[in-house]
Amino acid sequence: MTGVVLLLIFDPNQKNFFPICVLNETTGLNCPGCGATRATHALVHGDLATAFDKNPLFILFIPFFAYLAIRSGWPALIHNKWKPVACPTRILTLLTIVVLTYGILRNLSHPALAWMAP
Repeated sequence: MTGVVLLLIFDPNQKNFFPICVLNETTGLNCPGCGATRATHALVHGDLATAFDKNPLFILFIPFFAYLAIRSGWPALIHNKWKPVACPTRILTLLTIVVLTYGILRNLSHPALAWMAP
């Protein structure tokens, strides 16, 4: 929550106290998460188009993250007991493949893939 408040107040494009991507800094490659901070900044300011432009995969995964948070957090609120959600191996495998493929494709220099770069 604190991170969201900071992103509401400060622009990560202008303030350098936000975390940097070590992969990007050392190799110049964009990891699958590159642009997620800037996407969140745009999202908390109501700019969905810019958020999608910065990291489309992150924006598309938000409903999944929200589902997991609600599914795990609901028992904690109701029964005062944390119960992590068991995610089937097939789903985790699929998510891993999607994230790795996205990470590779967003670093290719083909013009058709330029929309994936942050």
